[in-house]
Amino acid sequence: MDQESPNLSRVLQFLLQGWPSHCGPELNAFTAKKPELSTYEGCILWGSRVVIPPPGRQVILQELHEGHPGMSRMKSLARMYVWWPGIDTDIEKSVRTCNACQEVQSSPPAAPLNPWKWPTKPWSRLHLDYAGPFENRMFLILNDAHSKWIEAFCTPNATSKAVMAELRTVFARFGILKQWSQTI
Repeated sequence: MDQESPNLSRVLQFLLQGWPSHCGPELNAFTAKKPELSTYEGCILWGSRVVIPPPGRQVILQELHEGHPGMSRMKSLARMYVWWPGIDTDIEKSVRTCNACQEVQSSPPAAPLNPWKWPTKPWSRLHLDYAGPFENRMFLILNDAHSKWIEAFCTPNATSKAVMAELRTVFARFGILKQWSQTI
């Protein structure tokens, strides 16, 4: 420890030589943890966490922030390995000043999934969607929800007219949907 972290130098000295009866308010965070503090090869440990001196804190914050895990995950990671007075405040400040984190945070919550009711018979519900473009073509994909049968059609464009033309050929081969034929 050196002049850049005089408080940690004093704590290290107290750990090696014994704690005085009064340490001063600047060391309150350390005196509260006094029974759990130890030293190992010149490093101060709080339990199994390394107490980081001020010059190294920014580097540790950058490491914790790698991949933009968010405030809760950063705090969780920090609580496993490192500590210093005010670490939670420093993590919160780091996340709040990160543009990428703020852009993601303001995203609306994901909509809940609303699964389809499983059809009891084949050919009672179809799912249709377009895929593409691929080589200036669109692909109409038709899927029977019960059997998972797939039909795919190459179309020049994604229009309702193209969908109707392909559905006519499908209905000519397989018949109209069971649900529709019962209501007609």
